[in-house]
Amino acid sequence: MLNQREVLAHVPTDQGRGGRPGPADEVRAKVNLAVELSTALRRLGHAGESLRFLDEALELCPGSPAILNQTAWTLLISRDPEVHSPARALEIVKETIKLTPTDASAWNTLGGAYYRTGNLP
Repeated sequence: MLNQREVLAHVPTDQGRGGRPGPADEVRAKVNLAVELSTALRRLGHAGESLRFLDEALELCPGSPAILNQTAWTLLISRDPEVHSPARALEIVKETIKLTPTDASAWNTLGGAYYRTGNLP
């Protein structure tokens, strides 16, 4: 499960503007909503829709390791043959680990991706 702090770590903030919400606060809210909807949809078995919201979050917050890892995990565990793509998940999680080499969650996803692709190192 994604930690809100991890997801929003790469989104700018408007703190210090007298408590008034600014454009960055709006982006943060949209990213958070997209990730929350994605998680709920994935848990309900709607992986395709889940990925759509993760893609939206990545457009707003490009290169977010937490969102990239969640995308890879969704591709990896989906039972939907149109979504399930261990090879794509492996590519994405390798990029995630380059961004956050100490993230245990990303390493877990990497192990699963290697296993599911049949390419154990």
